[in-house]
Amino acid sequence: MTDPDRDNDASIIASWHVNAAPWTGAVRAQRIESRRLITDRAILEAILDRAPGQVLDIGCGEGWLARALSRHGIAVLGVDAVPELIEQARAAGGGEFIVASYEQIARGALRMQLLAPWQGLGRGAAARRAGTVERGRDAGHPDAASAGRMRGSALP
Repeated sequence: MTDPDRDNDASIIASWHVNAAPWTGAVRAQRIESRRLITDRAILEAILDRAPGQVLDIGCGEGWLARALSRHGIAVLGVDAVPELIEQARAAGGGEFIVASYEQIARGALRMQLLAPWQGLGRGAAARRAGTVERGRDAGHPDAASAGRMRGSALP
């Protein structure tokens, strides 16, 4: 017997694999009117109003938010389940980008494998390390929001 939710999730991820390049082109060329006129700015302003030092962007897509936040000196760790989108994000820069599925995140992949080495690195340390801000902090760190209200979470 198949699980309809799992089948639906697999179908959605498969469509992102196919559409990663067109999506990246549409976002970077600002061809989606609602994003260009309202959405992107609203997301960015909502995060900047909270003045975080670091942001964990789950579902980061091609990395537009990381690039925008890095211009404000905010370190971003972007996570997405689609390797093609992470490749695009890495190529454009603005953060540290990791491929992980929601299931891997739910099993603790971020906490145990990805974020622990970066605890304690703030904007200054990260910027000095590579000349740009690239690293994020564990969501459990006092400067980060709790898992129930993560700063900067955005869907692609």
